[in-house]
Amino acid sequence: MAFQGDLFDFPLPDLLWFLGSRNKSGWLTLVSDSTHMVFTFRQGSLVGARSTDSTQRLGTRLLDAGLIDDMQLTKALEAQRSSAESPALGSILIDLEFITSLQLERAIARQFGELIFRLLIYPTGQFRFDPGIPDMRGETVNVSIETEVFEAIRRADEWSSERMLDTPFRLNPAISSETAALIDPEERIYLVSLIRGPRTLDQLVEVSGRDRERVLQSLHRLQASGVIYLDANVAASGEPSLVA
Repeated sequence: MAFQGDLFDFPLPDLLWFLGSRNKSGWLTLVSDSTHMVFTFRQGSLVGARSTDSTQRLGTRLLDAGLIDDMQLTKALEAQRSSAESPALGSILIDLEFITSLQLERAIARQFGELIFRLLIYPTGQFRFDPGIPDMRGETVNVSIETEVFEAIRRADEWSSERMLDTPFRLNPAISSETAALIDPEERIYLVSLIRGPRTLDQLVEVSGRDRERVLQSLHRLQASGVIYLDANVAASGEPSLVA
């Protein structure tokens, strides 16, 4: 049975661990802002990933890594378009002996980790899981979800710590009035301020009249719960690097 929801109510790491621990097979579609991502699972293991973000497409990542050249990618894409079954690009590249299964597995792992990292620093969007048995046409890709998620969380925490002092916070637009009502009354002052627009740590200190360390601890709690997030699109001392 298919199921869907909002990433605010079902955080992505929890969703991925659920699919892995239940040995689910099918397709997890994530929509965040204007980006669509599809992760393919087979018996709880990640075996494929696709994204409308051109920088995160498998072919682009393989090109950037020097594993294939433009001519090989073009040939593989032509073979994919001419097939009525629309086989996965990785399958075609392996069939053509342009890459090995191990190279494909590592590329998909990096692609998966990068997409998860992006969703962790900008935790808004919707998801839908459609069960089914994917035909991977002989691929033996088996990416460790737990390893990649932990690494993405580590990178996201590091990114947040480095930018929390000067990057504006935003209120998660998916937060409901019921969820807001559960927040500690002492911390609602930050939400009221953020409703009016993004605010930096110093601005929230000024609005609240509280000491900096106390405000920072509150912001850490609100961010960890997904109520607020750092604006990844704002360049403070430089735009965040989103390249693995």
